[in-house]
Parts: sequence; C-alpha cells; structure tokens
Amino acid sequence: LGGRVLVWDVASRREVAQLKSRDGLLQVQFSPKGDLLAAGSAHGTAQLWDAASGAELATIKTSGKLPQAIFGRDGDLVLTATDDNAAHLLKMDGTEFKVLIGHQNRITAAAFSPDGQLVVTGSLDRTARIWSIKD
Repeated sequence: LGGRVLVWDVASRREVAQLKSRDGLLQVQFSPKGDLLAAGSAHGTAQLWDAASGAELATIKTSGKLPQAIFGRDGDLVLTATDDNAAHLLKMDGTEFKVLIGHQNRITAAAFSPDGQLVVTGSLDRTARIWSIKD
C-alpha cells in the first residue's frame, strides 16, 4: 500500500505496525519466531524489520530483482533468490554468508529444508538444485 506493509494483530483486528519501503515489494515473510519480517523487492533490495515496532533493521542491496527473501529455520540467515541466476545466503547484519551459483537462468523458487541445513532452488533453466549451507 503506497510503499507500506501493514502488520495486523488478527485477534484484536488492529494494526500494530507500518513498515516503510522505498521499493516495490514482491514478497514478505515472518521469521520463524515471528519477531522479524523480511521482504524482497523489484529494485534488488531485501529489507528486514522488527515486526512489533516496524523499525527497519537492515536494507541489503542485491545484484538483481529479488522475488524472494526467506528466513532460515533458526532465523539467523536469510536466503535471497535473484534474477541474476544466483541465490545468496545472508547473515542478519546483511553480510554475505554464501553464494549459490549454478543455474543457467533466473531462480523462481527457493526454500530451506526443515532442518535448515539444505536449500533447494528452482529455475527457469528447468532444474531444481539442492545445496548444503555448510562451508
């Protein structure tokens, strides 16, 4: 809504926070604990917010449009899938932990495994790849 994400408490039917974004957001996700939000944008940024206060914690610039920003199981990593054919694992301070390179076309889907140790990516190159997040 006009550069804002509205966070609602469903039980009380009240708005609890407004998150501001300068970019067109493509996707928003809560962290596993529900205390943080991550969003991917059409302008290549991933934004992280405190879900309760709406305070922006970090803006991470990526190399392409960012259709997805997904929290890991423990909420300590964010997976970004971009249209530069790569997926990036980022620490919560915005520093890059690992880059997953191998697709020949844009990544359109990504997810963490339930144990948080693997990432799967799907691409317009008609492949799905499974990656270990360990070094």
